[in-house]
Amino acid sequence: MPKLLLLLLLIPNLVMGEWKMMQTDVYYDPETFDLISDTTIRLSTYMNINVADISDTGSVNCYAEFHCGERKHRCLKRIVWSEHDLKGQYLGDAGVNKNWKYSEKTKVYGGMMDLVCNQLKKMGMIK
Repeated sequence: MPKLLLLLLLIPNLVMGEWKMMQTDVYYDPETFDLISDTTIRLSTYMNINVADISDTGSVNCYAEFHCGERKHRCLKRIVWSEHDLKGQYLGDAGVNKNWKYSEKTKVYGGMMDLVCNQLKKMGMIK
């Protein structure tokens, strides 16, 4: 019985949820949302990009950490694909960026941070 219960608890974590559009060519998976502290969250995101060195187009999947209070972010895991929407050839793990980067409002992560953090503040989930 305990093994069955454990299996039932793990199954939802084995399947990725449905990607939701955050802004043009930028998506997030609400199933991966994790509240780390009253100002910090983690969320799986991906964006469609042009990768001139590798191919005409591509996409990058990033498990991102956002610090809403200080407007900074970092990518804890980054995977690159040869086509849009996480399709095509797996081009590799682009590595982990442990260093925090400050998010400018005009940049992609700044826009993501504004959307996510503002919504969570309205819901009272973060400061």
